[in-house]
Amino acid sequence: MRKERLTYRELLRRLSSRSKWTADERRAVQDLLAVPEDDLVGHGLAALFESLASRRALLRLAPRPGDSAGLRRYLDPETDDRWAFAAPASSPPAPSPPAASVPPPAAAAPVAAAPVVAAPTLSPAAPAPAPRDPAPRPLQAVEFVLPQPGVARRFLDDAGEPLATFFSIIAARRSADELGESFEPIRAQLLARTSATDARLHFLSEVGAALESAPGREGLPQNAHLLGGLVVKHVIGERSTLHVANLAARGTGEEGRSGALVSLPLALGERLVGVLEILRDAPGAFASDEIDLFALAAQVAAGSLVRAERLERLIFVDKLTGLYNRAYFDDQIEREIERANRTGTSVALLMADLDHFKKINDNFGHQAGDGALAHLASIFRGNIRQ
Repeated sequence: MRKERLTYRELLRRLSSRSKWTADERRAVQDLLAVPEDDLVGHGLAALFESLASRRALLRLAPRPGDSAGLRRYLDPETDDRWAFAAPASSPPAPSPPAASVPPPAAAAPVAAAPVVAAPTLSPAAPAPAPRDPAPRPLQAVEFVLPQPGVARRFLDDAGEPLATFFSIIAARRSADELGESFEPIRAQLLARTSATDARLHFLSEVGAALESAPGREGLPQNAHLLGGLVVKHVIGERSTLHVANLAARGTGEEGRSGALVSLPLALGERLVGVLEILRDAPGAFASDEIDLFALAAQVAAGSLVRAERLERLIFVDKLTGLYNRAYFDDQIEREIERANRTGTSVALLMADLDHFKKINDNFGHQAGDGALAHLASIFRGNIRQ
């Protein structure tokens, strides 16, 4: 891992290249770059880090043994960059006019006063005690949960560090099978360290599309629990976390099933990429710190999915038509034939040709030919299922 030592201004310029800034944060960056006092820049930068963390654009990481009191660590789930930031030791000077729009310094407000957000932080490193049973809570048909800052110490690994496998990269997805395989390390950690008995990944291939399911532990995709429309309305529509202590209870839309469920949105900034489902065979409320850990897994998986989606488009999608290219076809046709051999089914391949395409280029120019190809691709996309 390459490390760099940056000044406050260099770090501010590096952060300013991010695309996920709010209007207020952008104004604060410009104001800070115009401030001559280094200490004031440092205090304003601390506030910017906290602003990004409060809305889940960054994840707060646990301090390490030997860290000074003012050192804070963050992870960028979009790029996997890790920032170790030391705020100035002195109190911030009186605000000057150029920095009027800079948020109050993070050091001036206790962490406990920060708003509760859905992205959890990691608590200080400490030996992991033995797992305990979920704390008893009143059973409700459907409970809306806002995960609290601070993942329990029992979810740190043997070295007292956050679970490393949560930050594994999901490979460029060429199929739901591959997506399920790359999610497996995260699923394994969730099942080993919580009372959950299954974790399922459901993703959106495009905005407004139906949820598609990655293969589960048995190698077969399982449809998402939609809870009578509650998941579409609240988890997908409002980015809320749903906690169902008993699927058999009235009002869940899943009467007849047994067990407990947590359904979490997979979102990065404004981008929603799917839903993470956590299941347990036996009914009963999940412990609050388990839900915090599920939220961390959802945040990391969402960032990995967004990166995988971008990488997939760069490698496997033709820019002119928006259709998958020859490299994708060569890989996918082998997978389909292998699947058919494994399951004893057949494969059908349909080929189409655009007649006299050369005449379009010769008579009207290559730009017109490009337009014809793009139009044909739009007909395919509009009439063939995903």
